[in-house]
Amino acid sequence: MTQRDRFEAAYDAYYPAIHQYAARRTGSPDDAADVISETFLTAWRRIGDVPEGERALLWLYGMARRVLANQ
Repeated sequence: MTQRDRFEAAYDAYYPAIHQYAARRTGSPDDAADVISETFLTAWRRIGDVPEGERALLWLYGMARRVLANQ
C-alpha cells in the first residue's frame, strides 16, 4: 500500500469522526473545517507516523486536539 493509499483509507474511514469531534468543540462550521483540514494536512505530511488500522483514529484525535489547542 502506498502512502497515498494509506492516507486516503484513513481519510475515508475517519473523516466523519474527526468532523464530529471538531464540530462539538468549535463555535462555527468554519472553525470546525479549519480543524479538520489542519488535522488531515498534518496526517498527510506525517503519514509515516500514522499508525495502521483503528489506532489511526486515536492519532487523528490527538492531532485534532492539538490543532484546537493552538487556535
